[in-house]
Amino acid sequence: MWHTEDLFFAFGGGNPGGEPVASPEALVEKARTSGPITMMPVSPLMHGTGQMAMFINFWLGGTVVFVRRFDPADVLATIEREAVMAINIVGDAMAIPLADEIAVGRYDLSSLLVVSSTGTRRPGSSARLRSRVCVTSRSTRWSPSWTATSSRSGQALAS
Repeated sequence: MWHTEDLFFAFGGGNPGGEPVASPEALVEKARTSGPITMMPVSPLMHGTGQMAMFINFWLGGTVVFVRRFDPADVLATIEREAVMAINIVGDAMAIPLADEIAVGRYDLSSLLVVSSTGTRRPGSSARLRSRVCVTSRSTRWSPSWTATSSRSGQALAS
């Protein structure tokens, strides 16, 4: 069982990619001055992808937006309504329905800067999501970054 403090320091100590913060007060100051970050863990919170993204964003002082269940139209409408900057999905199970909904719906995804996906994938499906998100949102571009919590085939879209 992980303790909150263990998770905090394992995932950047309030400063992913840099030196951990020295004190709770330093974390509060960093969060206060870091600027607005709005992310949505589309994956269920029982999945490590959703949990870790949510914790990291909380520790950075960001806003976390939730949807009650995975419904591609609701997810995309929520991204538009809440100006979500980053989402986390789990592989093809979410990438394909999101790509299909983007093709038929009209969504302003201009706020979306990062799409992170972990889990298994089949060749071609990630390319379908990538092309539809990037065409819809000029501020989002594909970055060939591979990560995973449950397999070795996660991908990230990053600006």
